[in-house]
Amino acid sequence: MHEEKASFETQAPRPFYVLKTELRNLLKDFLGHWGAIVGGIILFLYLAGIVQPWIIQHRSMIPTIYPNDLVVSVTPRLNPINTGDIIAFRIPGQQWFVKRVCSIDENGWMDVRGDNPDESVDSRIYGKIPPEYVRGKIIWIYERGAREGK
Repeated sequence: MHEEKASFETQAPRPFYVLKTELRNLLKDFLGHWGAIVGGIILFLYLAGIVQPWIIQHRSMIPTIYPNDLVVSVTPRLNPINTGDIIAFRIPGQQWFVKRVCSIDENGWMDVRGDNPDESVDSRIYGKIPPEYVRGKIIWIYERGAREGK
């Protein structure tokens, strides 16, 4: 009787078009046709630097945004920032922040504040921020975090 021996040879890498087809089929099965299309569009926009997802870690924007919420920002080049908008920005040498724009002066500098002033580090502490610090304007909030009173 002939015994098969285990082979430890590696398989040849699959061509890219095969992997792309397998990924598309997986997304289609998991999300349906529209989900795969939307997911592909979002991935393209992210890779192009147009949108950016963020997971919120602080309580400074409660009751609008809670810890663990997922938010998505769009570049200000495509969606200009106005008073009242929520933005994502970074002060050099510090962490990323998500705050609400309270005012914009004639030079474009923004006074930003958290919706929860008792737990917010904002323009009251570090002053107004210039437009070049802004990564994007928040356009979507997905509530993942626990809500108080809900």
